[in-house]
Amino acid sequence: MKLQLWSAALGSCAVAFVFLAGITSPADDPGAQARAEITKTAEAFVEAYHKGDAAALAAFWTPDGDYMDIGGRVLKGRDAIAADFAHLFAENKDLKLRIEVASVRFPTPDTAIEDGVTSVMSPGGGLPNRAHYTNFLVRQDGKWLLSSVRESAYVPPNNYQHLQPLEWAIGEWV
Repeated sequence: MKLQLWSAALGSCAVAFVFLAGITSPADDPGAQARAEITKTAEAFVEAYHKGDAAALAAFWTPDGDYMDIGGRVLKGRDAIAADFAHLFAENKDLKLRIEVASVRFPTPDTAIEDGVTSVMSPGGGLPNRAHYTNFLVRQDGKWLLSSVRESAYVPPNNYQHLQPLEWAIGEWV
């Protein structure tokens, strides 16, 4: 009986949460417009990547921006970044990129820190190359640009991390 009541209460809370989540407006979130702009920038980045356009990709960085790859190699400036992408695309045709944004936060109105995971797939199939990334973006002349990009090894979540939100349910149920 108690389990049924608990299930009913939990179900009611879930319905209320879904309802309340649906009525929040972008005005409630001061970063909503900036997030939307950053999302559009990321979509344009993916499009340029799929075209193999190294110059267009480098243009997403500030002129003095930097990029540290998963191996710790640091590229400084748009020219070095463009040359590296050109080399990548010359050796690897038709690569596909997927970006999974985990979070975006705004230390100031004109700066953003974005964390997520990238997946690069080759046309022959197989497992994607995945990396965790942290982007530091700045808004210059109304446009979001990458100032610094850092990649690190991707570690997939383990079972504990997947089930951790349910940890509150552990206990003795009578």
